[in-house]
Amino acid sequence: MDEYIPIISVVTALLAVIIGPFVTLHIARRQIKANVLSPNRQQWINMLRDEISNYLAIMARTAGATAGRVEDQEYLRTCIEDLCRSESKIQLLLNPKEADHVKLIALLKESSSSVWYLNYDKKDSFPEDMNNLRKNIIEISQPILKREWKRVKELR
Repeated sequence: MDEYIPIISVVTALLAVIIGPFVTLHIARRQIKANVLSPNRQQWINMLRDEISNYLAIMARTAGATAGRVEDQEYLRTCIEDLCRSESKIQLLLNPKEADHVKLIALLKESSSSVWYLNYDKKDSFPEDMNNLRKNIIEISQPILKREWKRVKELR
């Protein structure tokens, strides 16, 4: 039995030398995720949330604009430009391979199209239509943000 003690010691030391770096690498990767990816993902979530709320605010301004009056045309044009800029930024923040992201992009396009092709005959229902689109955007956005927040918590 005494002759096995040196062999066991050597095997243990060899295993420690071989396994130790792998354990260290695993721990380092987890720390990188926690220290680098988590704050970046949190920043992305904040940017997406801010841009969606900005988009919704612009939609509200646009819905409040009266497209029939000449003095409101410039204001409406500014709202449309702001809406397109915000829509583009949101699309760049989203992943076109995730189903709910695709739904959100489709709703953004639908709301932008509603503004672009504002039907003057249905001008009275336009604010109500915009409010319904805004509600739908919020309903789709909340689960996206919640799921991403859960991912951040898992990384920490």
